[in-house]
Amino acid sequence: MLIRPYEKPDRAAVRELACATADCGKPLDWLIPDSVFLADILTRYYTDLEPESSLVADADGRVAGYLNGCRDTSLWRVRMARRILPAAVAMALWRGLAWRPEIRRLLRLNWREYSWHCHGGAPRLEAYPAHLHVNVAAGARGGGLGARLVERFLDDLRLAGVPGVRASVRADNKPGLDFFRRLGFEEAARIPGLRVREDEKWTSVILARRVAGA
Repeated sequence: MLIRPYEKPDRAAVRELACATADCGKPLDWLIPDSVFLADILTRYYTDLEPESSLVADADGRVAGYLNGCRDTSLWRVRMARRILPAAVAMALWRGLAWRPEIRRLLRLNWREYSWHCHGGAPRLEAYPAHLHVNVAAGARGGGLGARLVERFLDDLRLAGVPGVRASVRADNKPGLDFFRRLGFEEAARIPGLRVREDEKWTSVILARRVAGA
């Protein structure tokens, strides 16, 4: 399995895998029934605005896993708030998705909190400016592929002099939490996550790690 930098032809495969693993390794279509809207929110910043910080696991030309990375979370917040989220919502309106009850409900429940997050309400954690998201296809799990992607990204951050990195994992995702803890990440904060119902909100755990030698 080859770990290599993300390339533009990987975009469709990364978007598809992101949607297939968005709910703790499973699809999230039960909640967000439109893959274009979901993929834009999950991956468009990384594939379109900072592709140089992403990696893929290449299995003979097939994307078996990926890591979407960002070296400056402050810049990500600004670009998400000003470009990615408005564009995704505008596209949803143009395609008529905003009239679907599931999308309207999610936007109503989460717009204010997402704006709060993007505009600086979330913890700054200046010692850990970078962040990452890593996903592996179901058939490629269990062999250490996710760890290899993370370690390669840590090497890239070290060379770039980035002092620390963080990852966000849902509080009910024990395998995800255990994965990052095995790699030396420690809990740094807890923040509000996606509100899926009026009375149900997911919580995100922020795990952070210093980058040795940076």
